[in-house]
Amino acid sequence: PQYRNFNPRIGFAWDIFGDGKTSLRAGYGIFTEILMNGASQGLSLNQPFLASYTLTTVPSFSNPLGNGSGFNIVPGNPAAQYNPKTGQAAFVLPVTGWGASQYMPNPYLQQYSASLQRQLNNDFALAINYIGSVGRHLPLAYQGNPSIPGPGATLANQNQRRLFGAGNIAGVKYFQDAGISSYNALAVNLKKTFAKAYLINVSYTWARSLDIQSGQPYLATTIQDPSPFRRSYGLSAFQRKHVLTMSGTWDLPRWESGGFVGRKILGGWRLSGILTVQSGAPFDILSGRDNSLTAVNVDRPNVLGNPILSSDRSTGQMVARYFDTSMFVANSPGQYGVVGRNAMVGPGLVNLDSSMVKQIPVIGERHLEFRAEFFNTLNHTNLSNPVATLISPTLGRI
Repeated sequence: PQYRNFNPRIGFAWDIFGDGKTSLRAGYGIFTEILMNGASQGLSLNQPFLASYTLTTVPSFSNPLGNGSGFNIVPGNPAAQYNPKTGQAAFVLPVTGWGASQYMPNPYLQQYSASLQRQLNNDFALAINYIGSVGRHLPLAYQGNPSIPGPGATLANQNQRRLFGAGNIAGVKYFQDAGISSYNALAVNLKKTFAKAYLINVSYTWARSLDIQSGQPYLATTIQDPSPFRRSYGLSAFQRKHVLTMSGTWDLPRWESGGFVGRKILGGWRLSGILTVQSGAPFDILSGRDNSLTAVNVDRPNVLGNPILSSDRSTGQMVARYFDTSMFVANSPGQYGVVGRNAMVGPGLVNLDSSMVKQIPVIGERHLEFRAEFFNTLNHTNLSNPVATLISPTLGRI
């Protein structure tokens, strides 16, 4: 139990000119999050309560483990076992598993914002907002038992070079409350309420999000060097620098003079659309080999110069070679590369979804509705991130 989770909130709103049309608002608060990570699940999967095997060759389906050769199974024990009565255990060596710090406080966010809002006329309103937050004690997952590089280090003897339990304990995915994050954004919103048969909503966000690890940390370990963690501090995986969203609805006039066909079929349509334009997502450049000889397997390469190519190239050119692959070289043996986490940004996105709706009265309050929806109306090609592993023959290609 934690009794130190203090969550104060403070805020104010000010009618600047006293006319009810211009307001300044600001607020600050600390928000405690629920501690959710893979340690709670992973610790229950550890030996000797559960054994995990990687089978490269199977003698037979009836006896897949064979005589245990290649698994270092303790003689007389076909698998990891635990006797709750005697407290004795047998392990399959080398042991791999999960670990967690005994001190895991609740993560928390400090959120703060300021907003200047102005009613322009009866229908339009403009808001200019600053939004920020910092996260602390976020759960991180990293390789807690790396191999120590040095003279004579090879891939073959990585388990003998482990930080703990050399030869007996292999990789351990470890959880700790060392994560931090930062988010700052300028958000502008122009909104027209529904009047004179149409409404408009335009939002633009200019943001920067930084962290050490994004998403669910137990799904993937992205920390190249756990000492110190801040070397993996970079753009969040969900970072989008620019996001523009425009939506609107327009009720077309009813054609009352057009007879039955004009009133019931040709007139009275409602047109709607949502346009989204946003920057691309960051991605990691990886060496693809354990050149550092640390058994972490998240090596990043070195960079020789600016790898960013011109953005005015054709789609085919971008697909074939999104960045200058010659600017990256593998890190030297026993060393980490200098390229930071999420150092490159992928292609952006442009998407328009639209619809046409017509309600046709039938009898009384009953009506038929015709609806046509068009997704990606402009048929715009949105590209995913390119291949970013140096050893891949399709490096740089989308």
